[in-house]
Amino acid sequence: CFVLPDFLAREFEYARSLEQGIMDNLHPEFTHQYRVTLRRMRSLCVLLSEVIPCFELAILKPHLKTLMKQTNLLRDLDVFTLDTNQYLAMLPEQHSSLTRIFADIDAMKNAEQVRVASWLASLAYQTHCAMVRNSLERTK
Repeated sequence: CFVLPDFLAREFEYARSLEQGIMDNLHPEFTHQYRVTLRRMRSLCVLLSEVIPCFELAILKPHLKTLMKQTNLLRDLDVFTLDTNQYLAMLPEQHSSLTRIFADIDAMKNAEQVRVASWLASLAYQTHCAMVRNSLERTK
C-alpha cells in the first residue's frame, strides 16, 4: 500500500482545519501553518511526481498553487505587523514616522484579512478544494 496519497489527504485535511482560525483572525500562525502545509503538499507532488499519475499532478499542482497564492499578501503583512516593536526599537528616532507606516500596514492587513476570509467562504474556494480532494482520492 502506497502511503503518499494518504499522507497528502491528511495534510490537506489539516490545512482545511486551519481555515476557521484564519477567517476569525485568531493568530497569524493559522495562516502560516496553512501555507506551509499546502507548500509541503505541492513540493511532495513535484519531488515524487513519478509515483503520482500525470493527470492528477496536472490537477493538484495548479489548485494547490491557487490556494496558497490567495494568502500571499496576508502572510507578508502578518510578518510586518508581528515585528512592529522590533522595527520601532531599531530606529527609535523614527518612531513617529514608523508608527504611521505600521498603522497603514495594519489597515492593509485588516482589509486583506477580510478578503481572505471571504475567499475561504466562497464557492470558488470550495471548488478548488473539491478538485484537490477528489484528485487525492483517485490516487489512492
